[in-house]
Amino acid sequence: MEERSSRRTSLAFRVAWITVFALSTVMAILGLWVISAPVDPATFQDMTRMSWSSFSSSSPEVAAYLEREVRLLGANHFGASVLAMAVTWVWLRTGDRRATPVLLIFPLTLALTAALLFMGSVVGIGAFYAASAVLIAAAVVFADRTHAAEKNQWQE
Repeated sequence: MEERSSRRTSLAFRVAWITVFALSTVMAILGLWVISAPVDPATFQDMTRMSWSSFSSSSPEVAAYLEREVRLLGANHFGASVLAMAVTWVWLRTGDRRATPVLLIFPLTLALTAALLFMGSVVGIGAFYAASAVLIAAAVVFADRTHAAEKNQWQE
């Protein structure tokens, strides 16, 4: 019976770290998309009540600056996601407890991004970021606790 319980715990641990890795990968792809995609005119109009075409024609330098800033945010998002993937693969997957505090920074940044998106009335993508933050944080804590319980079981 103990062997079966241990296998179930190991499976739960694998599911937890794979969940963190998969969501980090999705976030990295989203970061690449933000880098490559132009400013969304519909979102810009929802947030500013001004069309992107009229804004960019009246202030081309400011529009170019805004596009660069969006791309830089995408690059930062991509970098944080790749870091989370690396920490998950190297530390969390092997059960190293140093992964937990490092990886909990990632969902915190996602939650802050979601809050800023909600303040700007960008609800759809904001909800995605908020849900991802909760899922990643829960999976990181679950993986940490599961591995700690597994380790204690092996020592007994």
